[in-house]
Amino acid sequence: MVHPHRFEERQRDAQARLDEALALAGAIDLDIAGGEVAPLRQPRPATLIGAGKVEEIKQQVGAADIGLVVMDAALSPVQQRNLERAWDCKVIDRTGLILEIFGERAATREGVLQVDHLALYARLDEDGLMVGDLDFRGQGVRVGGDLNLQSRAPHDIAGGLSLAVDAALTGPQIGDVRGQLALRGT
Repeated sequence: MVHPHRFEERQRDAQARLDEALALAGAIDLDIAGGEVAPLRQPRPATLIGAGKVEEIKQQVGAADIGLVVMDAALSPVQQRNLERAWDCKVIDRTGLILEIFGERAATREGVLQVDHLALYARLDEDGLMVGDLDFRGQGVRVGGDLNLQSRAPHDIAGGLSLAVDAALTGPQIGDVRGQLALRGT
């Protein structure tokens, strides 16, 4: 478990947030190898945390044969992917952890569908798009009405293409889940 500590956040608050995240992970019986507060001067677009901390955690993950790292922060899909590649393990952010808790506790098919629905919306939101801005038609994604790869967050061309692909795949999935929920009367 890693809690990125922004310098404007008091150290005591950072430890309390880490403790809370550790308790959340414990709620779904994750084997917790440890937790740490990672100083964060400036968020990095590629990994959120700095290269030195990425390397340090990589060593810890490899030494302890860790299969999952929870980042107690919101990660963009690019940051998540880059950290997974760097650490050679699954990485989830705080939203993912909370959705895992809901998913594990969902007792009915309807509950599972509702968690899936939330997860898909969270995925779009992490991409920096507001769901209402998207219009899924044919092969393209219309953001704000014009076919483009722009969002509310700055992206490079590769990031914009990834964003468009994610949105194009996620939109129909949301429609499928909505349809299944409608059949159930929810």
